[in-house]
Amino acid sequence: RRPSTRSSKSSAAADKLWRRSSPVALALECAKTRENNSRRLRDTTLALHQAEGEYRSGFRSRLTSEGGPPRVEFDVGLQARVNGKPGRKWSVVIAYEPDDTYSFWLVEGHAGRKTDSMVLACVRDVYCDTVQAVIESTYDRAIAEHNGGVIPLG
Repeated sequence: RRPSTRSSKSSAAADKLWRRSSPVALALECAKTRENNSRRLRDTTLALHQAEGEYRSGFRSRLTSEGGPPRVEFDVGLQARVNGKPGRKWSVVIAYEPDDTYSFWLVEGHAGRKTDSMVLACVRDVYCDTVQAVIESTYDRAIAEHNGGVIPLG
């Protein structure tokens, strides 16, 4: 319902507010916003697909202890925690290397671990079509060797 006003100044302001808050006006405003957002998203997606070249790693992954505790340093890839020996922090690193291959690292990062013994497994020069099989077999071997073949569920 349209608000009532006493003065002409406040009447104009009330009319403006009422026009903006009417269900039809709100629906039109919402449709405009959706259209603008859709156009911005489409423009951004188009710009992403038109990028020149692709991102490549600048260096091969490596074990380092420069600037802090030992770790696997990589330029392009991912790192995630995995179930391992209870009380130990196992992580996997899948690094995309400059030569279009992958390296798979399985590392243990608990406080008492030394740099030279923190790498439980490292497989290099893995092609994209064998990444999953290499990761699964390497992890299974590490569980058998370091945890008696049992994968803890916690």
